[in-house]
Amino acid sequence: MLTVDVNIGHPGAQRILSFQDRGLTDSLVPFLSNEDPTFRYLSALAFASHQDASVIDTLATLLEDPVMDVRAAAAFSLGQLRSIGAQDALVRAFKNKDTISVDSRVNANILEAIGKCGDKNMHTAISTVKSYRKTDTLLLEGQTRALYQFSLRGMHSPESTNLVVDYVTDPEIPESARLYAAHYLARSRDLDIEDSKFRIAQAYINETNPDIKMALVLGLKHTRDPEIETMLVDQLDLELDYRVMVNLIRTLGYFTYINSAQKIMELVDHDNLHIALEACRFFKTNGIKEDVIVYRQLARNQSRLPVKTALYDASMAVTPYYYSKTRNGLRWEIQNLYAQTEKLNDKKSLIYALAHDVESYAWLGENTLVSENTVLRTATVEALGQILQDPEFDLLYKGYAGFHRRKILDLIKNSMEVNDEGMIAAAADIIASPEAKLKTLIDSLTFLEKALEDVSDAGKFESRISVEKALAYMKDVPFEEYLPPYTHPLEFSYLQEYNESTKAIVKTDRGLITIKLNVTEAPGAVFNFIELSNRNYFDDKIFHRVVPNFVVQTGSPRGDNYGGADYTIRSNFSTAYYESQGVVGMASAGPHTESTQWFITHSPTPHLNGKYTVFGFVEEGMDVLHNLQAGDKIIDVIISNI
Repeated sequence: MLTVDVNIGHPGAQRILSFQDRGLTDSLVPFLSNEDPTFRYLSALAFASHQDASVIDTLATLLEDPVMDVRAAAAFSLGQLRSIGAQDALVRAFKNKDTISVDSRVNANILEAIGKCGDKNMHTAISTVKSYRKTDTLLLEGQTRALYQFSLRGMHSPESTNLVVDYVTDPEIPESARLYAAHYLARSRDLDIEDSKFRIAQAYINETNPDIKMALVLGLKHTRDPEIETMLVDQLDLELDYRVMVNLIRTLGYFTYINSAQKIMELVDHDNLHIALEACRFFKTNGIKEDVIVYRQLARNQSRLPVKTALYDASMAVTPYYYSKTRNGLRWEIQNLYAQTEKLNDKKSLIYALAHDVESYAWLGENTLVSENTVLRTATVEALGQILQDPEFDLLYKGYAGFHRRKILDLIKNSMEVNDEGMIAAAADIIASPEAKLKTLIDSLTFLEKALEDVSDAGKFESRISVEKALAYMKDVPFEEYLPPYTHPLEFSYLQEYNESTKAIVKTDRGLITIKLNVTEAPGAVFNFIELSNRNYFDDKIFHRVVPNFVVQTGSPRGDNYGGADYTIRSNFSTAYYESQGVVGMASAGPHTESTQWFITHSPTPHLNGKYTVFGFVEEGMDVLHNLQAGDKIIDVIISNI
């Protein structure tokens, strides 16, 4: 057999997937030389998720495998190891001649893999290749993916920037390559685009693909040119796609505030809530103290609670401590609004607004830290941490700063005694932060050790790590990362009923979203999702996190970013990428920490590639997805083979 034919119902395939799931390198390695190319393929791909650099030499032998799919899998996994030790083997395996053995998919994977692990010399080499034809789609894809990966590692140069600009401004270059070229511009830090800024701006105006357009506009954040700023402000009246509009607002945050402030103020009343909330965020991030009275009035006049709370958040964030009268008024209005508000997410937002006010800690301790709702209590602990780390804390309290830190420390220690994983994790994160300045005030670690016992369950791994980091910080010892215990084996019995045609129909209070499940490439995540859906776990769960033009996230049993089932599952990383809207992924706190939380993307998010398991793709209901807001509910999830 000289082809790869993946059937995860096959006992041999299941053995490999189980070894991968359990992280058993010694059991996987023999399959790399198995006579069946499907087994070689699956075992090679296993190391993309089970990242063990000790197998580099063995895995590299598959770069010369007679089966192209096996070569491509080996190249991808070597890149996932992110080790310089893989570079030489990848370079040797790259075929740069037109021979029968050349497969552009393999070369493309090799290029991207080098971007994940290569050195500056290889960055230069890939940046200066200009021999690919415009019809060499896969090679251009591989090259731009490589340069994008280098940029995520902080590596870019005038040569690489000039190359991606040439690509992104040429409509004859395949869209898949232009997408990564645009994201290179959007995600790179400290990029010099002065020689090409007008070409990029013109490409943004001419671009018709919103996926590329929204990344291109972010790329313009690297210039402060007044002509481009004027063009961007004018575009606020012309853009129709809300996702591009959100990125346009974000980009204007890098320019002169006064030149776009009035126009963006008008957007807080925009019908699209994503745009309105991003406009509020603009003022929170870029606002000036002289305009606080304007933000406050906008908040008072706003009828939509999410926007109202976001405007109060922005108002408090930019009001300096010496504006005591304004701060007192804002504090009073926020506290009264909190008492009148019923929706959980709006109340949580108001708690975060008070986190910008150092003098609110006592009120938070007396009113929100004692809430019956764990989400609000946890948000309060996070707010107390932000207050402690506020640069104005010591300025406001002067010689009494130590006294007030001790008062807040008492609140934090008390919050760790209620055996709530969210509060424990949030409190531990504060203690482990040098900026909180609590280390010298803590004379006993008993409360942390007790908290560690409270989060010993496998499903509380993220909270446990937070406590262990706090203990390591307090003891002045390094913290070493480790994987959660293996507690949830793959349940292949689901294959008796479900297969590659299986879909999930997610019924929300805004409509239906149909998801095609990616069972072949992410069986662990799919089996877990099916198991949870069949026992109605997701019923009445809210979308607790909605970031405009990024993701909607759900699956928390509490209704926030904390919590899951009493187990974790292993990650499944593959070449199923976040290259479009509607990609469904598992939320995690690092590799192999997934449990019940998952998300769907609003747009391409390639920085998540190879880092978050992709277990599905939205087939129908993108309009519903784009309308979802924080606090919206899942009514039911139905698993169907129809």
